[in-house]
Amino acid sequence: MESMRYESHDSSRSVERTREYLAELDELLAELIEKGGDLNPQTKGNLRARIDNLLQALGLYGKKGEEYLEALHDLHRQVNVEYEYEATPPNYPTKEEFGMKMTEVINAEVGDLPGVPPFPKARDVAEYAHCEWRGVGGRYTNTVDYLYEMGKLMTSRGAYDMVFPENDRVLVNESWHVENGRHRSLVLKTLGTNYINRRGMNSWIIVGVEPSI
Repeated sequence: MESMRYESHDSSRSVERTREYLAELDELLAELIEKGGDLNPQTKGNLRARIDNLLQALGLYGKKGEEYLEALHDLHRQVNVEYEYEATPPNYPTKEEFGMKMTEVINAEVGDLPGVPPFPKARDVAEYAHCEWRGVGGRYTNTVDYLYEMGKLMTSRGAYDMVFPENDRVLVNESWHVENGRHRSLVLKTLGTNYINRRGMNSWIIVGVEPSI
């Protein structure tokens, strides 16, 4: 399959062309979110190649994690396009439900916690991880909107692996305090252990332990 060609990212490219590229990127990411686990390797490879071409054209290629999400939000903001994936994963909460649960998480007190196992799972982060959640802010938008859309990416192995490199793991210390990946951790706590287990997210969201000094 021949790769589609796009104009490179520069200041002379029209706002309308940027909007077209962003719309196509959002559509392809939505397909990856919805069907990633059911796509055969060749189809998934072709899809990833098209996404990479668009990222190159938009000046986003090579950016990962928070840097990628910040830059993507910034592009949407520059051309006045709302950043929201049309695809919604199965049984994903509504934005209102997500916001209400996130408020509960932020206001919850930290109780007695078990010891941290050598290889914690995403569900363990949802159950036990803690930090100063009020300091976890959104990027160019309110926190609920930002994390709601991030959560959609996190529910798909293909989308998660594309955005977050393997060396950018969620990290907790030996007291369950989040040392890296606060935004992702807050999303996990908001989605809850039942959703994480049903979706199979423990198999691709890798969690590490940072030893206390």
